[in-house]
Amino acid sequence: MLGQLNRVARKTSIPVYSCGGFGSLTGNYEIARRALARDVPTVILHVGDYDPSGESIFESMTADAAAFVEVDRVIHTCALIPVRVALTADQVEEYDLPTAPAKKSDTRSKNWTGGTCQLEALAPDDLAEIVEDAIAEWLDFDVYKKALQQEESDRASLLALPPGGAV
Repeated sequence: MLGQLNRVARKTSIPVYSCGGFGSLTGNYEIARRALARDVPTVILHVGDYDPSGESIFESMTADAAAFVEVDRVIHTCALIPVRVALTADQVEEYDLPTAPAKKSDTRSKNWTGGTCQLEALAPDDLAEIVEDAIAEWLDFDVYKKALQQEESDRASLLALPPGGAV
């Protein structure tokens, strides 16, 4: 699944990371560190299972990373915006995905109502479309196109340098 998400996000130069379950504080600090290297808010698009653990993973990761950003940021334009992209209750219903009861052994299940669903139950094409739509919602395509044009111009200038790169 990571490879598929990379193919979807690569088109817009968006990095994809996997924590494979509950991430470590070190991993959450890395999320914050990448956000702190920018002077604008950073959007985290998250996909995971629709179950108590999947929801808890999202909440825990974003809360920890946001706390690191809050403590370490120098300017107040740096922030995290967490977005749960998939899997949601509405998507489980919309795509008529199979559900199972929440695991009784999971202490997070006591307040969970309804069924649970694994992200893998969603067809790969549907997941790709959901992620593409989420990216499109947050990406300023005018700015993106200008950046691509600037890269093209820079590439042309660099390729026109004389041998050795000296002017």
